[in-house]
Amino acid sequence: MDISLTTITTILQGLANIPAMIYLCNFNVKAVFKKPLFWITFAIYIAVASYIAANDNNWVGIGVTLNLIMYYFMLIINLRVPIKEAILSGTLGYIVVTLIESIELGIAMLLGIHYEWIDTVNIPTFIILALLIPLTYLTFKYIPILRFKNSLKTSQYVITILVILSTFIVTIPILFTPKLSLAPRVATELVIIAAIIMITLLTLEEMSERNRSEQLRHYKTYLPIVEDMIKNIQVTQHSYNNQLLSLSGIIDSSTDLEQMRAALKELKEAPIKASSKGYQFLHLENKLLAGLLYQKANAAADAGFELNVTIRQYAFDSRLSNFDIIDVTGIIIDNALEHCEDKSVPIYITIGKTAKSKDNRYYIKVENAGPTVDSAYIHNIFKKGHTSKASKEGHGFGMYILKNKIEKCDGTVVISNSKRNNHRMISVEIEA
Repeated sequence: MDISLTTITTILQGLANIPAMIYLCNFNVKAVFKKPLFWITFAIYIAVASYIAANDNNWVGIGVTLNLIMYYFMLIINLRVPIKEAILSGTLGYIVVTLIESIELGIAMLLGIHYEWIDTVNIPTFIILALLIPLTYLTFKYIPILRFKNSLKTSQYVITILVILSTFIVTIPILFTPKLSLAPRVATELVIIAAIIMITLLTLEEMSERNRSEQLRHYKTYLPIVEDMIKNIQVTQHSYNNQLLSLSGIIDSSTDLEQMRAALKELKEAPIKASSKGYQFLHLENKLLAGLLYQKANAAADAGFELNVTIRQYAFDSRLSNFDIIDVTGIIIDNALEHCEDKSVPIYITIGKTAKSKDNRYYIKVENAGPTVDSAYIHNIFKKGHTSKASKEGHGFGMYILKNKIEKCDGTVVISNSKRNNHRMISVEIEA
């Protein structure tokens, strides 16, 4: 095997992979290239990687693993990034570059060009690797891979999945190498099967963990609000008790009717510091829903809105989980507050159909002053990214998410116009 040609192809692969990984770490590639330390570590990488390429024979998986480890160390040494960041950026960069390389190899196969996937000293393979550098540059320039990488950081299993996925991507083309002997072929097939199983299991566990995290988030958000609501009611009750005691004292101490009237008037005009609006919410079986409604009522009052809440049922048998009920209720109330055209008109919220209703599904109807509803309005309000706000970034997803949640449990969402005290209202009804 020609060691010099192997070294050249290793350099080409390194110059495609390493800049991609540096870019994904949010560093300037040109600035890193100007540092002597980078070229020292790059020279060491080329020497070791060339030796691996010349001696790994059919066992490419071992060579790939060693290459990835060296990439990780290069990122840690040159960029001083945490190990997790090095593994995430290094693995994702390697996957993207490998996919580009696989596309090149696929096109070469369709054109009938002979190449060697394992033997990197083959001339057509050398040309493919030479084209890999500009193709990688164009891919990262025009596809928002960095934004995708940043979104992956929320997953606790992302690094494990990426490592498995990179092995999966690299090993599949090896199966199509004609001269691959039986032992490496069987080992490669087992790696692919194991990768599929592991990715599936990790994805399922990740979904379960996300659900638990979401539930914990809801509890941490709304249970303190419920506690505050209970304290508010206790303070209100204490104030009422004091008023009753004062009333009793007035009756006992007043000597004539006029004196009693004056004392009662003074007592009536005395402010009760705590509000009693949390009473009806406290009876809801879903205490998180009680906390949400209490919080929304306080926030609306602070913003100059009046929420008129009517609760007809306090327990529900819904296909929505308690946490989904929180989500859709919050979305529909926020939507009403955002699109209310007249603050002087109350926002009416009705929860539950009737106390005697046999249908125990979760029902909520929210009405706010708004424009005439037509088919275009209904179509747009559920579109992903649709918002009336000047800034589109981060807005316009609430009603889209709501619609998907309701559809998944065979529920209904109805938007229409209604009348309240001669005011035109937009009515949004949800039943699930």
